[in-house]
Amino acid sequence: MRAWQEMAQRAGQGDSKEVRGLILYLVCLAEGLYWDKDEEAAKALHRLLIGMEGRGLDILSWLQMRAEAEDNNSETQESCLALALIYGYGLLGILDLKEAKSCLDKITDSSLFGPVYYFYAVFLELEPDSTYHEILQNYQESLKYWDSPQVQYRLAKYLFHNLQSDEDLNECLNYAHQAAVHGHAKACELLGGLYEEAGEIVSAWAWYWIAIQKGNESVRELWLSLEDRLSSEQRVHAKLLVEEFLST
Repeated sequence: MRAWQEMAQRAGQGDSKEVRGLILYLVCLAEGLYWDKDEEAAKALHRLLIGMEGRGLDILSWLQMRAEAEDNNSETQESCLALALIYGYGLLGILDLKEAKSCLDKITDSSLFGPVYYFYAVFLELEPDSTYHEILQNYQESLKYWDSPQVQYRLAKYLFHNLQSDEDLNECLNYAHQAAVHGHAKACELLGGLYEEAGEIVSAWAWYWIAIQKGNESVRELWLSLEDRLSSEQRVHAKLLVEEFLST
């Protein structure tokens, strides 16, 4: 059992109506989600947030007070600020953009940049707008601190939905490929879609098949539709592309 699971289990055994217990549980789940990229933590956090019934302000207030009280422990202080930003602006929609930026400015620990900017990527995906390009640029800078396939996939998907130039397309392909190399099945699906849209059905077939091998069954019908369109020679070429990728 991971450390976050043990902590969450202990916190969850108390009175679930007690704010502090709920906060501890949420923090444990968030650490599992953002730092360990743990899928079970993500599901549990999502379920808990749905049933919170307006406790968001309690959680945000506690995190902010905890950050202010930790003047002598900058690591704990910044962790609380990061979580406050993620909860308050990203998950709960309490903070506005100005408050979120103010919170972000106080975070200097580079190890926290990944989780914070991961949240920004989620927000950008939901509400893409030109006014957030500055945030996106900062977010791209954060990749030097947190080289995560989840982050790269989010960036690729954001660029895919906001393509304005060939440069954007090349960036999108680059981020998606980096995520795919690290085993991100949705990134493989995105690459398949990009190549299919460009008429490169051999590459599209290969990426859809790789996505299936990584557990993404949702693309099987797309893969089968391309299977019928490939010639024998193209199929051989596509299989070579798959073998080359899987051997790296």
